[in-house]
Amino acid sequence: MKRKAMMEWLKKYDVLTKALSVLIALVLWLYVVNVVNPSTEHTYHGITPVFVGEETIKNSQNLMVIGKYSVDVKISASRKDIRSLDKSDIRVEVDLSSITEPGTYELPITIAPLSSAYTIRRKNPEKLTVTVDREIDKVLPVEIDTSSLAADGYIVHEEGITKFPSDIRLVGRKEEIDAIAEIRVQIPKKKQKTSISGKMEFEYYDNNGKQIKETSVVADCEIVEVNIPIYRQKELPLSVEITGGELFADNIKQNLDPGKILVAGEEGVIEKMTSISVGRVDISEILSGKKVEYDLTMPDGIINMSGRDKVSATLSVNGLVWKTVTTSKYEIINAGAMPEGSEVKVLTKRLKVVVLGTEDAIAKVNAENVYMMVDLKSNVFSKGKHSQAVDISFKGVDGVAAIGKEDYVVNFEVR
Repeated sequence: MKRKAMMEWLKKYDVLTKALSVLIALVLWLYVVNVVNPSTEHTYHGITPVFVGEETIKNSQNLMVIGKYSVDVKISASRKDIRSLDKSDIRVEVDLSSITEPGTYELPITIAPLSSAYTIRRKNPEKLTVTVDREIDKVLPVEIDTSSLAADGYIVHEEGITKFPSDIRLVGRKEEIDAIAEIRVQIPKKKQKTSISGKMEFEYYDNNGKQIKETSVVADCEIVEVNIPIYRQKELPLSVEITGGELFADNIKQNLDPGKILVAGEEGVIEKMTSISVGRVDISEILSGKKVEYDLTMPDGIINMSGRDKVSATLSVNGLVWKTVTTSKYEIINAGAMPEGSEVKVLTKRLKVVVLGTEDAIAKVNAENVYMMVDLKSNVFSKGKHSQAVDISFKGVDGVAAIGKEDYVVNFEVR
């Protein structure tokens, strides 16, 4: 039943006849296109010409072609051949070998022969107007605009800026090269608190500071590696380091000019700094007052923002007195560090010691309570006579100190 119904439906709507008609039409179309294959024309647009002799005029005359050029070519062939021909298969040539000077030239266009299946019908333009100019080069330094780059309280350490390359070579026609006055790396205008580093692009600017956006000039690099130190500023007091005066900090007066300066450095370094020492002096040198001038030198990684390079310091000691005591007392410590069976004998009979302290404390100091402390732990002594610096100890007296410690040396013998 189903087969009979299907046959009646096909007969009713004449489906077989219609399908056969479509098939015959398709066969006839394929025959016309592929067997009869009538000729047709097609225009290939925007073909970039090959400049024959371009390298020759560049090497011999230092000339270069300016601008970009294209040619349209109309070709006739069978439909099948047209479909198989790509624009890149068509070679358009323009001969530059006759050019010896800069200028604008109207030159013939040659289409390289294709197979016999193709016929060149037309080229547009018939002749190509080509501009040639003298090629020159120029080297310019890389500039970095650091204005408004650092945040408040921070500076750009200009002397620490590095650029690689620091100079860029430009090659192009004279008119365009002459127009470029500056090569500038653009840094985002942000209030920076940390140093900036990375690979960055550059831009061209003319003598009026206007950016040159369109140019055929070629640079010998595309990016510049940049490092820009951003330093924090901080005002720090200046001081002189007084050796031998650790007990008497409140009695030492320092008057420095300038007393403080503005400095700058890496955040992690300058954050830990509370002052800057400009020099060192022993307390024994300032008992009667002293005025001295120091060169103002900075610690590593710190720059001086003050503009001052010298410091004048007036140093004095108040509320202290001193006296000289001659002592014959000594004490040998760490004798156990000596070789077993050794005996140490101090040969220095007397030692003059300068003692500094308050008037009440100094009054308690005498030859009986001042001791030479001979410490044998720090060295291994062979048998024989030796010399060694010693510390001075005060038995039962506080608030005093021996000054000029580098002068306190005793002689002893190891037996």
